[in-house]
Amino acid sequence: MDRKPNILFIMTDQHHAGALSCAGHPAVRTPNIDRIAASGVRFSKAFCPSPVCGPSRASLFSGLYSSATGATENPGVFKREVDLLPALFRDSSYHTALVGKLHLGPHGVDFGFTENHIHDAGYDTYHPEEPRDSEYVAWLAERKFGGDRNEVIRRFNEDEECFEADKFRFIMGSNWRTEEEHCNTWVTNRTLDVIRSQVSGESAPPFFLFCSYFGPHQPMLAPEPWGSLYNPDEIELPAEFAVGLDDKPIASAKLDGSPFRKNPLSEKQYRQALAAYYGQISMIDHGIGEILDELDRSGLTENTVIVFTSDHGDHCAQFGLFFKCTMYQGAVAVPLIVADPLMKKSAGSECRQVVNSMDLYATLLERAGIAVPKKTHSRSLSGLLRNPQDPGWPNRTFSELGNLKMVADGHWKLIRSRNPAGSPSYELYDLDSPVADSENLWERTIPSQDEKNWLLSLLG
Repeated sequence: MDRKPNILFIMTDQHHAGALSCAGHPAVRTPNIDRIAASGVRFSKAFCPSPVCGPSRASLFSGLYSSATGATENPGVFKREVDLLPALFRDSSYHTALVGKLHLGPHGVDFGFTENHIHDAGYDTYHPEEPRDSEYVAWLAERKFGGDRNEVIRRFNEDEECFEADKFRFIMGSNWRTEEEHCNTWVTNRTLDVIRSQVSGESAPPFFLFCSYFGPHQPMLAPEPWGSLYNPDEIELPAEFAVGLDDKPIASAKLDGSPFRKNPLSEKQYRQALAAYYGQISMIDHGIGEILDELDRSGLTENTVIVFTSDHGDHCAQFGLFFKCTMYQGAVAVPLIVADPLMKKSAGSECRQVVNSMDLYATLLERAGIAVPKKTHSRSLSGLLRNPQDPGWPNRTFSELGNLKMVADGHWKLIRSRNPAGSPSYELYDLDSPVADSENLWERTIPSQDEKNWLLSLLG
């Protein structure tokens, strides 16, 4: 009888889709994520189901868009009964383990995990229960402050609550933790503990391990040696930094009131923020390397499907912005890599078909021989893993956040937003443009009106 595969599901938070060396980034070095790409398929047109943490994670774990789950805000609180990915694996005799950020609600629910090492946030600014439930906060309090969790929370709060007073510090943080104390290192070490506890052999159950890093989400500064890995003076601002908003009615409505538009950072500060962000990505990449090495040492690699993705992206200075919550490429596009040891013929391939990270739901269930629930918006990527240019793939996907909707179809992306009165605004972009979201084509004659009508019909 064939042994069921282990699943290692690695997620970062707020990771720009292009911020990987395997994606051709001119500065970022990610040799270990590149190892996953070299043994798998990298999806270069992958989108998230919603460009904000909780709703996106709820969709990834339920296979349903947020409008179907009710999980429309942070954290992702399910308003309806759903079939959760970890629970389906658990019910199929898998050992299911969570390490790091989950950001689903309500708190205190196991969501199908038999082993739980959670760290959603260190601050209680928005949801007081998050740091109180965090195993990492308790660990750090014992290590650094004699068990005083309030002191840990106070320091996290000081960075998180300075948005109005000191925007640059809000982005960067005060970097008060050493490498050994940082939550990225903690997630790596707890993940290694879980893997080491799984004995290689026929008698051990297969595992579904969700390894979820809090970074490179702000605070972006990483401890040394990662904090100074990239020289800000050598960082190039992306071409999207200089793109104007004159032809973008949705951006103008949503971003004109942003403090980053009213009081933009200096160009030096943008470079410093990007250097910090890249440093934290490399810190996480180093931890992923340790995890991959442990799989090799344990003899588990040849029976482990490895996934790498993020819950959503970050603007990374697109239009002079950071963070998420838009349908522009910086926020809605995500890195997505799947390495399946049974798909060696496609190892090292790039897939340019339009996919959604939510498609992992059906993909992983199918790979493990678990029935995919009939009610799902997720599509199995197995055909693309065998043939990354599969002509039969329905080359489109969607993303939603409240009244903000997006459809990507082939090389077109249509965004629709409705104002409080219900009137729509539209923006249309060529996904193959070398400068993302640079020219709104909605009022242009190319694409044709027939193509525009087709995209509108997809949005509904």
